[in-house]
Amino acid sequence: MIKLEYQKALLLISQMLGLDISKKTRQAPDVFARTMIAVALMRQGYTNGHVSKVMGKHHTTIVHYIRLHNKAQQYDDYYSMAYREAFEEFYNAYMKGGPVKFKKKPFEYLRMLYSCKRKKAEMKRNYA
Repeated sequence: MIKLEYQKALLLISQMLGLDISKKTRQAPDVFARTMIAVALMRQGYTNGHVSKVMGKHHTTIVHYIRLHNKAQQYDDYYSMAYREAFEEFYNAYMKGGPVKFKKKPFEYLRMLYSCKRKKAEMKRNYA
């Protein structure tokens, strides 16, 4: 069951962000996408062990994704805004299970994420 859920989430993320997250990379958009999938599967009631096994990651990586997500949601306004918009659209599509038409084009979600990173870096420079 979880394999089907994961495949569905993977397909939606690739449509939404235009990424192939099966590659082993630490680039921000790929981590962002994997975090969205992990959070969505955890919201469905799957355990860290199940999610890590289906994603091919160590269970502590999933714990890291969840903590990263929770901290960023709580303390980083820019991330929170971008993530909330992208994740809620993804999660709603994920729950519907049918063909999905996203509100934005794939590059717009990524641009939103990168603009958050730039704003955060600017704030650090200004207050350093």
